[in-house]
Amino acid sequence: MGYEGLYTEEKINLILSLMVERKASDLYLVVGIPPTLKEKGGDLNQLNYPTLTQADTEDIVSYLGKDKMDKIMGKEEGDIDLSYELSGKARFRINITHSFSYYGLVIRRIPLEIPSIEDLGLSPEVTERLKKVCNYKDGLVLVTGPTGCGKSTTLAAMIKEMRMKRVVSLVTIEDPIEFVHRPIPGRSDVVIQQEIGIDTPSFYEGLRTVLRKRPNIILVGEIRSAKEMEEAIVAGNTGHLVLGTLHTRSAAQTIDRIAALRHGVAKEYAYKEVAEVARCFIAQQLIPKASGEGWLPVCEILANTPYVADIIIKGADFMELKGALEGKTRSEEIISLNTDLFNRWQRAEIKQEDALALSYDPTDFDLKVRRLGFKKEEKKDEDKGFLFKDVK
Repeated sequence: MGYEGLYTEEKINLILSLMVERKASDLYLVVGIPPTLKEKGGDLNQLNYPTLTQADTEDIVSYLGKDKMDKIMGKEEGDIDLSYELSGKARFRINITHSFSYYGLVIRRIPLEIPSIEDLGLSPEVTERLKKVCNYKDGLVLVTGPTGCGKSTTLAAMIKEMRMKRVVSLVTIEDPIEFVHRPIPGRSDVVIQQEIGIDTPSFYEGLRTVLRKRPNIILVGEIRSAKEMEEAIVAGNTGHLVLGTLHTRSAAQTIDRIAALRHGVAKEYAYKEVAEVARCFIAQQLIPKASGEGWLPVCEILANTPYVADIIIKGADFMELKGALEGKTRSEEIISLNTDLFNRWQRAEIKQEDALALSYDPTDFDLKVRRLGFKKEEKKDEDKGFLFKDVK
């Protein structure tokens, strides 16, 4: 490293500023192509800049990660995540990867201002339920979903909502730090944000020592290992509210994933443990807008009511959990993914085929459409049966 070519620090900051101005979600810096933006709506647009060389990406890594070069140079294989702030404009999460042994960077834009729950683009039904979840004071709350679906943004908005409702002592353990929870004027909150590799060596070490910091809310960027899950459960069982993420698609998968991470613990005990500590599972995904311009978040929220806890203790049967999500347990926090998809479709926000493709129970969604989503047209004299028209 040390090459000073076309892509100087000033030039990269100009590209990042352009990314902010155009509200692009991502910037790709890959050898062999010019810098490329992922625009609003998902379109990829190459900028009118020279094609990136190996020396260019090495140089870019050297100054975007200049405070973390020990971490970068010490990891010869695998990806590294860093954060970077363009003063007064935005923060960025930088993924440094390798392709044909060359450095490549994928940079995601993170707004400086943490959005409110109302700003997330959720349906009104999910927004109402998520605000109720923010009243929890202890236990384990997990936001799950695939990479890039907005889990971190949802958690940041939830913390913002909690801070507006009560004074908190918050500790976050992240890799890297994304949203900065800044002081609120006139409030006496305490916020400690720790980044893996800088402020604490690992998620496990951060969790192992977190209770010494006397928090009442703990945010874990991602729970990855059995040891991390064990520490999160301990904290959730001792009067703390633990927020975290997992890469699972549904509430049922989340429960099974937690049980699987409890290595050395009998399965029946692991399910009992989940039933005791869990407060809520929020499974989030993205779906294209009907207009084709951008994406919308859709969610499933499963609150751990006594009815749900009993199902979990018995082994978290999928069909029984499905029944709970569809209303067999009365809870103001619960909503199924199919219900959220159906509500979005009825308001013409998404297309039926996209909802069917995203649903993990498309038969059930199709039944909802057939029961409630079609309207009967006036019967013509020559018709022997009813005519139905798909509501768009």
